[in-house]
Amino acid sequence: MTPPPHTLHRLRSRHNYLNAFNHRIDTGADPSCRFRCEAIENSQHIMIDCPKNELARTQLRRLTTINKIPMDVETLTGLNSSIDTKKQFAIRN
Repeated sequence: MTPPPHTLHRLRSRHNYLNAFNHRIDTGADPSCRFRCEAIENSQHIMIDCPKNELARTQLRRLTTINKIPMDVETLTGLNSSIDTKKQFAIRN
């Protein structure tokens, strides 16, 4: 399933609805993961580290391993310019 364009744009720009960004705007806001991981909830955490999303990452990990590309925020948001367009679309979808 392709994410809505605004979601991908928000992840790329780091102006998103994650708690780390909310904390930048309001220092009284809790930057911790909403799934109680005790980590800072940012793009890296949600896409790469958070146990809550492990099932979704399984397919991504398989795709990145087969294609020998890094599984990092830049790759998952389509900002890794060393990956060809077809692979970027497959990752996005």
